[in-house]
Amino acid sequence: MEPENYFPEIYLDDLIYFIKTSSNKSLDLCPLLLGEQLLGQQLRNGGYAKYVSIEDFFTCHYCMNLISQGIHSYSPEFYIEWREKIVDYLNIQGCHAHSFGNGGSRPIDLVNFLHKFDVEIDELQIGNYIHHFLYEVLQPLIPEFPVADLVENLMLDPDCEEIHSDLLEISKARDIYFSRHPQS
Repeated sequence: MEPENYFPEIYLDDLIYFIKTSSNKSLDLCPLLLGEQLLGQQLRNGGYAKYVSIEDFFTCHYCMNLISQGIHSYSPEFYIEWREKIVDYLNIQGCHAHSFGNGGSRPIDLVNFLHKFDVEIDELQIGNYIHHFLYEVLQPLIPEFPVADLVENLMLDPDCEEIHSDLLEISKARDIYFSRHPQS
């Protein structure tokens, strides 16, 4: 599904379903409870059919966690504003007792964890959503936020290697656009 067709309206419906079926009623995402929930949904409810798109749902969480991590690390002066303005999302940094594997709570650890439950999120989907969240969500929410700086910082961040090529493409596309459409 295209990001603009899924987020935020359909995403919020899936989030409500997720919270209603979770034993964890907070937005702090615990890997242990998530695993139990996903396994239970696989076995009892005919898979993930009650979600409009479980792949899009978790791709949104990947992106919001990635952007949140980037803002917190590289532009902390915008972090509180980001958290106040963005819709609710499941925070992978919220559970300090469990990790998503290999001791990690990075956004990519969530994606790798989901593979164990047949929730497949591919690179193209991540790239489309990253672009959408940076320019269609973050930029309008906080117009003065330096998105290009965030992209550059994330491209150098070893915790974000899985999206370096997507960010490079986003950066090149932005440069081409502004070379053709100079800002006055």
